[in-house]
Amino acid sequence: MTEAHERRGRVPSWQERLDDPTAPLYTIGVVAELLGVDQQVIRRLDVEGIMRCARPSGNQRRYSRDDIALLSYALSLQAQGVSKAGISRILALERDVARLAAAQGDQVRIADGRAARGRARPGRGPR
Repeated sequence: MTEAHERRGRVPSWQERLDDPTAPLYTIGVVAELLGVDQQVIRRLDVEGIMRCARPSGNQRRYSRDDIALLSYALSLQAQGVSKAGISRILALERDVARLAAAQGDQVRIADGRAARGRARPGRGPR
């Protein structure tokens, strides 16, 4: 169950779980096959802290579609010669950029909502 579903207090259907890109559904074997790498490569990225996976039950690694995309990106950076420390830093910076962009988007939506409410009031023109 993903965090969003846990907060709502209900168990998602199998279709919702498959559609949820954050649901940790895939084992390390499946992910390794999809990415065309050995399982040990993925384990090393996890142990070194570059990639963290969910371990919902039985301490077995599980990966979401988002995790697989991130692993693929990390592996492509590694293939280009970027060090593991560099990969870790790039991923951290990209998370920060995404978080800031989302916060800025929230601020823009708030400002747009305020502007729309201001235009909707009759008799109020520009100052």
